[in-house]
Amino acid sequence: MRTLPKHKTSMSQSNPESYNSNSHDRHNTVPVTREEFEALKESHEQLQQEHEQLQSEHEQLKEKHQQLKDDLQDTQEHGGKERAELSARVSDVEAAIEDESVGVNSDESTLQRDELTPIEQLSQADDIDEVTNSVSVRRAVSLFKNLHDWGSRTPKGIVLKPSDNPLKLLEADRDESLCWKQFYRAAEALERLSEGSVTFFESTRHGRTICLHEQSEAFERVVNGTLSSSSAEATT
Repeated sequence: MRTLPKHKTSMSQSNPESYNSNSHDRHNTVPVTREEFEALKESHEQLQQEHEQLQSEHEQLKEKHQQLKDDLQDTQEHGGKERAELSARVSDVEAAIEDESVGVNSDESTLQRDELTPIEQLSQADDIDEVTNSVSVRRAVSLFKNLHDWGSRTPKGIVLKPSDNPLKLLEADRDESLCWKQFYRAAEALERLSEGSVTFFESTRHGRTICLHEQSEAFERVVNGTLSSSSAEATT
């Protein structure tokens, strides 16, 4: 009796799908050569390195962003304290001189101190260091008092440009070493204290520029030289 061959034939016929599936898998298997494997490995390692680099750059950007936020907060706090201090100092100056005036004589019209801008009032002080503790305000006063000599006349008014080397001029006048950030703070203080007579702006042609506008009343007083402390004393 030859039952075994008959049984084999029966198994193959009873499960044709399993046989075909295994045959199909064997036919679709793609062999990978060693060179291809090494290339895939190298590509994977390169992607890992790029990912790590991006992570590092991301962390650096986060740190820089936090630093900028901290700098902004420090600047805002510094500016707020400076403005409050300046306001108090100017009020003291105004109170001390509210009865004084600048003019030719008592019979002629005089220029009242309260008609001057805060920067003009501060520029008349004999010793600005006794009037304010703010170094930016002290430097702003130096800028204002020398603007006529350091700047140049234009149709807009008196203009002080970066090409005029204002940082070195201010350093020499104040006898101190300064950076541009400190100069910018002084220029911003000058703009605030001038109440619109002076602007500090970004010029597309010249860079960050200070301008004492010709249309302002302060311009005439600066040009005519009526703001020096000596002239004020002489006419008081």
